[in-house]
Amino acid sequence: MPKDQHRRRKRGLIAALLALLVSGLVGELLVRALVGAPLPERLPILAVRANPYRGWEMVPGETHYTYHHRVTVNALGLRGAEVRPKAPGELRVLALGDSLVYGQAVGDDETLPRYLEQALAANDPSHRAWTVVNAGLRAYDTRQELGLLEELGETIDPDVVVLFWFRNDFLERDVVGTNERLAASGPIAFDVGLPLEGYELVKWRAKQLARRSALAMFLHDSLKRKHDGQIADETPAGLERLAGYLDRYAALARERGFRPLFCTVPGSEQVPAGAAERSPDGEARVLAEARGIESLDLYHALRALHERLGAVPTVPFDGHYAAPANRAMAEAVCALVLGTTAGSVESSTEE
Repeated sequence: MPKDQHRRRKRGLIAALLALLVSGLVGELLVRALVGAPLPERLPILAVRANPYRGWEMVPGETHYTYHHRVTVNALGLRGAEVRPKAPGELRVLALGDSLVYGQAVGDDETLPRYLEQALAANDPSHRAWTVVNAGLRAYDTRQELGLLEELGETIDPDVVVLFWFRNDFLERDVVGTNERLAASGPIAFDVGLPLEGYELVKWRAKQLARRSALAMFLHDSLKRKHDGQIADETPAGLERLAGYLDRYAALARERGFRPLFCTVPGSEQVPAGAAERSPDGEARVLAEARGIESLDLYHALRALHERLGAVPTVPFDGHYAAPANRAMAEAVCALVLGTTAGSVESSTEE
């Protein structure tokens, strides 16, 4: 090959590499400006162990991180402070749900249950003492949440139980099989499915390096298969199962003497659309109300927040609600618990 042709090809390759580098840098900056920066993850991450009622539970007493936020796990395997015997005059709320209630990617004081406790303390005209127990666990479905209520309900002794429902609850987990596998293996890292050690730890650390790029995360999320179609396919059978679970929920309320509430939580992508009566959320609330269970659609609280801020705050490249959205939902639930209107509940924390 003539030397001048070789030089031209070399210059062309260098120019292409520089263009690719510049394009990647511009793309990275653009995605960070529009979406945000990925949150860093810290060790230890969530560890779970076998539970015969629910398949798995958080390892009691262990501390872990949700991204860079420290999570305190009490002796019952729930997020938050230890649950003590109920004090005279104390009213207790048990919040059942999945990662939206647990508080994925937010701190202990930024979860929906924590904001609910603050709102109740600030807005109860009778100035009663309220405690809210966070019984949200990542990836739980309605069946598992009721399993937790049956297992721990007498110990927690709630006056009010709030069952938070999200449409992916239709995609149920194998409780029996998961319990058997974890009983044989011992505790595992939830996000890995294995103990986080050796080669699995090396892979996890390599993944964290890739996660530092907002552009890489954006491309990954764009290509990732969504579950909306699968949820739609499950809706008829899921509603039938939900009817049975709500029968069980209402029966437990009568048996144990607590007030049952049912709240539907919309996905963040649903809020800007402006459709208040979404499917299957509306059908789920109809099922609850037919069984005498008071219901609340948290879409309206998030829609009001969207109109005020121009967006519903979510965690970048995660999709879970950020602290302001958790607070808005908590204040709407507070109004339901106290029997007031949502507008009469004032924020108990600063913007």
